[in-house]
Amino acid sequence: MNDGDVMALMGRRLAAARHRAGYRTQRDFANALGVSHGAVAGWEREHKRPGRDNLAKIANLCGVSMDYLQGGGEDIIAAMPSRPARKPKNPPSPDGAIGVDDIVRFLLQRMSRDQLKRVIAQATELL
Repeated sequence: MNDGDVMALMGRRLAAARHRAGYRTQRDFANALGVSHGAVAGWEREHKRPGRDNLAKIANLCGVSMDYLQGGGEDIIAAMPSRPARKPKNPPSPDGAIGVDDIVRFLLQRMSRDQLKRVIAQATELL
């Protein structure tokens, strides 16, 4: 993968991670990071890369690894089951539909303890 491909992938993953973390605007995300709106826009538009310190802050705020943001590892969004979750107590259906238990198992296998804590905290706020 050449440098341009890495930057393009980083920009897409950064934008997706920002949205998943609940930051609807680049400006809100920039404020949370303590950087300018232009910096975030530049990263997402693939004009420049965040420095290591900012990359660490982004990974922490979004609950993803620095490696993931830089194009490594599995794309969590692409790997997640695309079928809607069913009630957790239901047995698996013959058509192979994905249930909540399957999604939880998937997350436990791929997320760090800190990432899981953030997910649980966000889910608790929604309830």
